Amino acid sequence: MVRQCLPILFSDPRNQHERTSGCRAAATLVGWLILFVSGCQFASVTQNSQGMRDFDQGQYDHAARQFQKAITNDPQNPDPYYNLAAVYHRIATSKDRGGGSVREVDDLRSRAENLYNQALNRNNRHAESYRGLAVLLAESDRREEAFKLLRSWAASEPDDPNARIELARLYEEHKDVEAAKLYLQQSLEIAPNPRAWSALAQIREREGDLPQALANYRRAYNLNQYQEGVSTRIASLNRHFADQAPWATESDTEVVRSNGNRRY
Repeated sequence: MVRQCLPILFSDPRNQHERTSGCRAAATLVGWLILFVSGCQFASVTQNSQGMRDFDQGQYDHAARQFQKAITNDPQNPDPYYNLAAVYHRIATSKDRGGGSVREVDDLRSRAENLYNQALNRNNRHAESYRGLAVLLAESDRREEAFKLLRSWAASEPDDPNARIELARLYEEHKDVEAAKLYLQQSLEIAPNPRAWSALAQIREREGDLPQALANYRRAYNLNQYQEGVSTRIASLNRHFADQAPWATESDTEVVRSNGNRRY
């Protein structure tokens, strides 16, 4: 709550000496204002960080409370709105898969949608909120709204590859692989991006084009060595090609299985 910030500026100007000049008083008030704002923002960052730790540990109620406090302390920061939306979204998905009531799931999704939109109202380039909202709309059987949202984002940000990556992901999840590849290629024309390269690699691997898949995974790895799953796929494909070499014996070979439709 805002009250948590008060100790930083706690002082009463009426206690100042009566001979304090007006300029000095004004400067002091400006100083208090700066301390108030920075103090609240510091509290928001701390609460947001604690909420993220709670979220990672599956303590969603605790996480939601921390993100709500972060919003109160820094209401113009889009990140805690997005994070709180992600909490409600995660709970809704869990309850939907676990047999929760339709009314409860719809209420949680409605809260998440509202918060995603509030984040975008504060930063209309907030990629995570576009991504989360598009997934939420698709999960709610509002596919056309999801496509409209991402197309609008792509049109408004022609130099941002992320919008096209998200469009590619949505098209692939709806079985339009050619459209997915087209948008991934467009994103790479804008800027090299490890997510786009690994996404293309996954598609190539599922299509059976293993040499091209390996080349794409390597490009992704060169841009980001810590991207989840990329180094594992490179190692697996390298083993596959080694096993296919002329000197490989039957006992040396193994079947390399695709890891399925991992989302990128």
